[in-house]
Amino acid sequence: MKRIILLGTLFALASTLCASLFMYQDKKKETWRTNPTDTKGMSPDKVLTTGTNGVPAFDFTAALSTHDTADLTITITGVSADIVKDVAIWTASSFDASFWRTYADVVNHQNTNDGSLSIKVKLRLKNGIESTVVTKAYTFIVPWGAYASASGNDANDGLTRTTAVKNIPTAIAKALAVGRTNIYIATGTYTRANGINNTTPGIDVPRGFRFRGGWDSGFNTQSGYSTLYGENSIATIMRITNAWDVYIERFMLSGATNRPIDAQYITNCVITNCILTANTNTGASSYGGGMFVQHMYNCIINMSAISNSANNGGGIYVEYGAHNKITGMYINNYGCGIRLYGMHSNYVDAIVGGNIAADCAGISIYGSLSNIIYGDVYSNVSTNAGGGGGAGGGGIKMNGTFPSSDRNVINASVRYNVVTNGDGGGIYIANSISGNTINGAISQNKAVRSSGLSAGNGGGIGMYQANSNVINGAVTFNESISGSSGGGGVSLSSYCAGNRFYGDIAYNNANTNGGGVVMTGNYNLFSNIIVGNILLLGPISKGGGLYATNGCSNTIVSIFSNNQAREGAAIYLVSTYGNSICGTIANHSVSGGIATVFFRLAPTNGITGTIINNTMTTGAGAVTFEASTNCYLTNAYVTNNVGFSPFGVISLVNAATACVIQSCVIGGTNGLYGIAESGTDTTGHTIMNNIFITNRLGNLYTNTIGGTTPCVVTNSAAGWSQINTEAYSGATTANGNTVTNW
Repeated sequence: MKRIILLGTLFALASTLCASLFMYQDKKKETWRTNPTDTKGMSPDKVLTTGTNGVPAFDFTAALSTHDTADLTITITGVSADIVKDVAIWTASSFDASFWRTYADVVNHQNTNDGSLSIKVKLRLKNGIESTVVTKAYTFIVPWGAYASASGNDANDGLTRTTAVKNIPTAIAKALAVGRTNIYIATGTYTRANGINNTTPGIDVPRGFRFRGGWDSGFNTQSGYSTLYGENSIATIMRITNAWDVYIERFMLSGATNRPIDAQYITNCVITNCILTANTNTGASSYGGGMFVQHMYNCIINMSAISNSANNGGGIYVEYGAHNKITGMYINNYGCGIRLYGMHSNYVDAIVGGNIAADCAGISIYGSLSNIIYGDVYSNVSTNAGGGGGAGGGGIKMNGTFPSSDRNVINASVRYNVVTNGDGGGIYIANSISGNTINGAISQNKAVRSSGLSAGNGGGIGMYQANSNVINGAVTFNESISGSSGGGGVSLSSYCAGNRFYGDIAYNNANTNGGGVVMTGNYNLFSNIIVGNILLLGPISKGGGLYATNGCSNTIVSIFSNNQAREGAAIYLVSTYGNSICGTIANHSVSGGIATVFFRLAPTNGITGTIINNTMTTGAGAVTFEASTNCYLTNAYVTNNVGFSPFGVISLVNAATACVIQSCVIGGTNGLYGIAESGTDTTGHTIMNNIFITNRLGNLYTNTIGGTTPCVVTNSAAGWSQINTEAYSGATTANGNTVTNW
């Protein structure tokens, strides 16, 4: 019996102990919910990062709540609302218990003073523990201002949201009277004597003022535009003169008869998110259909100028200034989208499209240095009358004298632009000295000419007396196809010098000369790919890839492929000397073609590199030297070219004297001569140390005075010595030539 009682007692004690432990664990779990920093009652995986006093570390930011009070919005981060009960916020020097309020992550704090503030915040957790005080220094300037609304009343004081005046000039006067500089304007239309002045200017902008348009009727949100309408009776709607620190946003300006915004001598000003539309600046020398600026420094212009008109700068005209930023949209204006005159070190990033002008429709840069242009310049039409050296540029024009336009960088895409009776459908550069850089793609632009004019060259890029420019962007699918125009991709005229082309020139079309490039210039460099360019007037076409005349000492190290022209499918040089061609010239095939590379009246020019897989059905398969003296073809691989007998792979025609053909590999097709001389040749050539591929030639050599050298397998075979004999070949030096059979 005693044993049974003892066992029962032990069982009861064990049950009580288990229940106590179970209740103790639940209590600890509940304690963790209200006191997360008490780690004694929680499992290790629930330990939180804590700050001073065991409270989780937190931070806060502060900002003004509205534009017309000093109230603050406090945002607290780094702590969960599940564990915090209250928050205290104050700017006074000492704490008071009345500062406690129910916690929220975002708290609106009433404040009466702006300026420099020391803001203090502390938290009280649900378990009663209080954090230390977090203190941060802020400086706030409440943008106190005056208010204007189309439904306002000029009898009001204009200094609160509910007491707005009607006329914006009245709001300016009210603000000036009490030392305020912000003007808040509600959405609506403001017209002469009904929101703006009855005469020019509609609004005279004081220095240091901020004009903030687009507010709703209660001045709570700013998401629309305030319309300033000149009713086609006011010359200027907004005038800013001798001003700095002006800020203008969210206005639509229209109906001005001169220019809606006239700004002169301004510094550190911002005009942003504004629309200028349907303004007309009349007169033969009108400037700035949307905005006119003189002497602008360190300013930001971000606006949309649409369907405005002026002879110069239909969208915006900026004259003299530096270190400005111009962005936005400049579309469908008459008289050029953007015109920069005497501007230095500015940044432009804009959409410029659909503009029409007599002289440059997209972006005109005159006498300006070191500007950077980004964006998209498209579908602008320049209708230059008369052509000539100063006319051109459907998309972008850079020119000027004393100073010239130099060191500008064009990173914009330039496409679908047209110039009529001028050069450079996409870009036109004239009179540059130290040069500009073009990095953007130049595509699908067109240069067009009228009957009797000499302009209309350079569908992509036109240059006139332009020096030291660097073209990195691809020039593709452009056209110069009116009359005898040339340079479907690029035109260099009037002795352009020292320009460098690294971007591909591809798939451009022209009528007569230079499907890819037409050039009059000196010391220019082409190191790129010139491919797929076509001349459309086949019977008189010359230089499918490149046509050069009246210049000297250009260097061409490009890859030429699949270009088309009757004479010189890849390259045509005439009356130009001292040029060096060193590249790969391959895969040209022209029915009726005469030579892949053609020199005519072109002395002291030379070729090295590879000429391969070209087919010409009327003349030499590879190279023709016609009436060209002292030219050279050396260290070249010239094979698998198909020509028309008797012109051969390489043709020397009509007094092509003292040419050097040396150290080349020469091959073609059976029935073709390796080297053929014809016409009224004089002698004096050097033909030495070449390797003729016999199974790819019909004969090694022919001329009009000594017969033909047939292909032989070995140097000792009969007839081989004839090509190595000067008297027979007409060469001053003819030796060391050998054959091979590939």
